[in-house]
Amino acid sequence: MTQRDLAIALGREHGMIARIELGERRVDFAEAYQIFVALGTDPNQEADSLMSKFATSVVEFSQIDSRIAQRTR
Repeated sequence: MTQRDLAIALGREHGMIARIELGERRVDFAEAYQIFVALGTDPNQEADSLMSKFATSVVEFSQIDSRIAQRTR
């Protein structure tokens, strides 16, 4: 699916999709749900996957933060 196809499916402008892909625009949860549906994926499964990746990155960040704190003591 192209950016234009996705924009049409969502009833949005093509530029909005481009800004999302470029990281210039954040997506709220309701928009993410609509995007998942438009892409033909399961929103619940995608949300679970995102939350799992987020949790992993938070744990990794806290481990790095702990090591930095130990070095500054």
